[in-house]
Amino acid sequence: MIIFFVGGLIFRFFRRKTLNQGVPAQTSPTWPLPGPPAAPARGDTPPPSPSIVSVTPGSIMQAIEDAPLLQQQDVIKHYIGIHIACQGKLFRVDTKETDLVRVSISCDEPSQHYLVFAEVNPRNYPGLGILKRGTTVQVSGTIREINPNLNTISLSEPTLQF
Repeated sequence: MIIFFVGGLIFRFFRRKTLNQGVPAQTSPTWPLPGPPAAPARGDTPPPSPSIVSVTPGSIMQAIEDAPLLQQQDVIKHYIGIHIACQGKLFRVDTKETDLVRVSISCDEPSQHYLVFAEVNPRNYPGLGILKRGTTVQVSGTIREINPNLNTISLSEPTLQF
């Protein structure tokens, strides 16, 4: 019985010694603590806003396609609400029953074709009525809906530049 007791003490001693190796000693912070980060110097660009992500329709669709089938809807949910911007060609403009028109912009990438839909008020874009199919258009907005089967993205709060 004494042998087991002594063996247990020896085991605890070596176990504590090996657990404490490589653990840094606790130190108190050095005073004064650092203040807020310095403002960027003139000419430096601030980091991009976290609400604007550099994604393209192609990278979104690829991420959805790469996900396992049962997880694709979850991947889509992660992109809803993200602000994107892309350049494409005017594909179609459809009038709606409201004061809005639905603008379809073809954002082609190598070996893929994507449509981005934006509903805008034509009074806010006076030149929209005379644009022809194929005109280069810059669109930005918040992703409202993604349909990977049709390769389409619908935007809310869209902005057009042409």
